[in-house]
Amino acid sequence: RNTLFEDPSTDIDPMNWRRIIVVSWLMRGYSAGLVTGTRGQNIPAGIELIHPDRLGAYRKRRDSKPMFMVDGHELKRWPEGPLWIAPGKMLAAEDPLGQSVLQFARPEIGIGVAARTFGAKWFRDGGHPSALLIAKGDTEVGEDLARRVKQRFLDAVQGTRDPVVLGGDWEYEPIQIRPDESQFLDTIKANRTLVAGFFRVPPMIIGAPMGTGLTYQNVEAVGADLLKYCIQPWVQRMESVLTPLTTRNEFVRLNVNELL
Repeated sequence: RNTLFEDPSTDIDPMNWRRIIVVSWLMRGYSAGLVTGTRGQNIPAGIELIHPDRLGAYRKRRDSKPMFMVDGHELKRWPEGPLWIAPGKMLAAEDPLGQSVLQFARPEIGIGVAARTFGAKWFRDGGHPSALLIAKGDTEVGEDLARRVKQRFLDAVQGTRDPVVLGGDWEYEPIQIRPDESQFLDTIKANRTLVAGFFRVPPMIIGAPMGTGLTYQNVEAVGADLLKYCIQPWVQRMESVLTPLTTRNEFVRLNVNELL
C-alpha cells in the first residue's frame, strides 16, 4: 500500500491533492510541492503542495542545469532535495517548468476576456444614456431646470419608486440596446469555441457553439471524444508523474472506465 496516495498531505485530502496538481498544470503549466518525509527505498511519505507562484527557475548559463528557488531560496529537486516538481506539457525545449495552455493561447483568449470585461462594464455602467426626458412644445430647458427635473425623476426611481410627476410638457423615453447588436455575445461565443480548441474540449461541454452536423445520434460520442482528445493526455501525464513516487515494482494507472 502506498501511503503517499492515500494520505499525501496533512491539510489536503487525496482527491483535492490531485485536483490541485491538474489545475496548476492548466493555469501555470507546472505543479510543485515539498517532500515532508521518506519511507522505504527513498520514496516520499508526503508532499505538501505549494502555490506555483512561489517557485522560480533560472540558469547560470544557457547550457547549464536549471536552478530552482522557492520564496527566493534555492532548493534542490527531489530526490537530491525536498523540492518536488511535476511539469505539465513541455512546449519549449529549454523551459524547465512547462507552459500552461492559457499562457500559450493568451493572445487569442485575451480578445474574449477584453470583450467580456467591456461588455460587463457597458451594461453595468451604461455606454449610453438610460433614458431621455424630452421637453415638448416651446418649453425652454435651462441647466437649472434640467438638473431639477432629472433629480426629481431619480429620487422617485431610486428611492420610494412612487409615481413621477413632471408636468404636462415632459415625455419620458427609455433607451435600450440589443445585446446582439453590441456584438458582445457573438465575441464571447467565438472565444469559447477558441478556448475549447486549445484544450481539445468538445465545444458543447462548455456551452460553445457546436456548429452543424451534431445530432442526437452522435451526442453520446462526445463523452468518448472528451476522454480521447482532452482528458487522456492529462491522465498519461499524471501517471508518468506519480509512477516515480512508487517502488520499482509498482506503477500508477488511472481508471477512466467510470467516465465511459
